[in-house]
Amino acid sequence: MPRLLLSGVDTSLKPKFKFLEELGFSRRDIVRLVIKGPVILSLSLENHLRPSVDFLRTQLGSDLDLPKAIKKSWRLLSMNLHKTGLPHIELLRSHGVDDKQIQKLFLLEPYLFLVNVTVLENLISRIEMLNAKFLPGMLIYALHSLRRVSVERFEAKCKLWKSFGLSDEDIVSAFEKFPSFVTISEEKFRCLMDFLVNDVGFEPKQIAANTFGMSLAKRIRPRCWEERVLMSTVLKLESAHYSFPSQVIDVLKLARTKSGSTKGNELSLNQHCINLESLNN
Repeated sequence: MPRLLLSGVDTSLKPKFKFLEELGFSRRDIVRLVIKGPVILSLSLENHLRPSVDFLRTQLGSDLDLPKAIKKSWRLLSMNLHKTGLPHIELLRSHGVDDKQIQKLFLLEPYLFLVNVTVLENLISRIEMLNAKFLPGMLIYALHSLRRVSVERFEAKCKLWKSFGLSDEDIVSAFEKFPSFVTISEEKFRCLMDFLVNDVGFEPKQIAANTFGMSLAKRIRPRCWEERVLMSTVLKLESAHYSFPSQVIDVLKLARTKSGSTKGNELSLNQHCINLESLNN
């Protein structure tokens, strides 16, 4: 920072601020950017900042996404992207990641383009060792998630998942369908499994992987409560020789769409149950 005090305001600093404004940064954004990465203002505008932005513009394909990517990591301006970014891009392409997905990864996880390419190689190797097969476009999300879980932590999580009856194949399948599955904390996993297996009665293998990305208090508990109330009403009607199953299905579908939020669930469910019972009158 003391070096900046010696910089010329009109000849050095102002042109850089103007350059950032032209990219779409507000003055508040620029202040935050400089606080996080003051080194940006010491870099040459013509020899470093412009070439870095031009490279990033080419990869993103749009000026609109430039501020988003740079806000995610200011180091996109400070690093020599021509030198550090190209090997990463070539590696991703060699594993079937197209340019559109590379653009998304720049916005999702710019860190992967700023570190040594061996970091990315190791992540891809870990995925290959799991023998995970992803649908087109899903590999970048797998890289994004796996980067947050060290090898040691992943092994510890595997032991926990297996303690609830999941096999290696179940774990890989969950990762393929919902890559964020591997980032879920052990505590949240235990709480969800305890509720869904012990309270609701599901078998571990019946639980969809993306369920673990939902809130237990705000979504899963209320939804399970809804199902219990609705099914209880249906069983009562069936025991009374209720003879309009198609109408029951229609009301169940209506209940699912109208009671998505946790607020007012009791009122809406009670009304749906009244509607069900009224069909038999």
